[in-house]
Amino acid sequence: MGDIDDNHVGVDINSIRSNMSRTASYFTRAGKTEPLSLESGSTIQAWIDYDGIDRVLNVTISPTSAPKPTRPLISREFDLSAVIQESMYVGFSSSTGKSSSSHCILGWSFSTDKSPARMLDLSRLPPLPRIADPSSDLKSKLMDLKSGAIAAIATLLSVIMIIFVALYIRHRLKLAETLEAWELECPHRFCYKDLYKATNGFKDKGIIGHGGFGRVYKGVMPGSRESVAVKKISSCSNQGTKEFVAEISSLGRLRHRNLVNLLGWCKRGRDLLLVYEYMRNGSLDSWLFDTGKTQHVLDWDRRMGVLRGIAAGLVYLHEEWEQVVVHRDVKASNVLLDGEMNARLGDFGLAKLYEHGKDMRD
Repeated sequence: MGDIDDNHVGVDINSIRSNMSRTASYFTRAGKTEPLSLESGSTIQAWIDYDGIDRVLNVTISPTSAPKPTRPLISREFDLSAVIQESMYVGFSSSTGKSSSSHCILGWSFSTDKSPARMLDLSRLPPLPRIADPSSDLKSKLMDLKSGAIAAIATLLSVIMIIFVALYIRHRLKLAETLEAWELECPHRFCYKDLYKATNGFKDKGIIGHGGFGRVYKGVMPGSRESVAVKKISSCSNQGTKEFVAEISSLGRLRHRNLVNLLGWCKRGRDLLLVYEYMRNGSLDSWLFDTGKTQHVLDWDRRMGVLRGIAAGLVYLHEEWEQVVVHRDVKASNVLLDGEMNARLGDFGLAKLYEHGKDMRD
């Protein structure tokens, strides 16, 4: 099944093929790598640590005679939010090869918060059970112990990871957001905790713009490291929340080289957040009214290019998309410039949607 060898530790997610695997070993305090035989018959410890915010899974193993290594054997980003369900069954399972074997878990513990799981008292662990088999000789018994150790490690890794992640994600979801039923039906929704982390907590030093409806923050999305602009709309807005999100979800499907792509939205209490592409050169008005920038960069040819770009974007909105989009707020502060000084029309907070051929005066 694509295994790297017959003495490894792997992480399997909804498949018998490992997403990541490493030959069994551990790191000493001095940083030296020591091999570890899973068929040795010796008791082995395993630790599985998952960070639901950074989505990082760490797997560490060592013999019971050694302390927990400071460096994990496996460390990789895994987003398990799509794997874990609200309600699940958790249990132990094992398998065997050509010969019979026994699988023994002598002890385990876990924690669902930031504190580490309680350390096991190794002196209180029970001994490995003796399997009565009159027809077996000493060699077969040793093989049974080796097979049991391998299965114990594999089962322990799988079950503790599932239990830990299920309880942790469920706990985080309950504390993070309470969603209304209609929100689940609207596409392009971001998690508030991802936007909070991307903008470093919506601190003032991250503000890159102000508008009539709120502030705009620069953010870097966790995981993808994509730069975005997050507009936090003031809760005093009089526009209906459900209707607002419905229109934003439709506008999120607009795609044109002269429009700032709306990547998605989020609702947190009475606050609404819109996530846009990040435009490195800011808004057009900052260039028009900055004498130094205007003289050296915004020459006549670039100004004509900006006007052509805005016009092309409006033609797409009025005639080429599946509905007619009336922006209703075209001004210099709503024209953004990308890294190559191409014009992008943005801020669709006042936009209205109409069917083609409909009288827009209604």
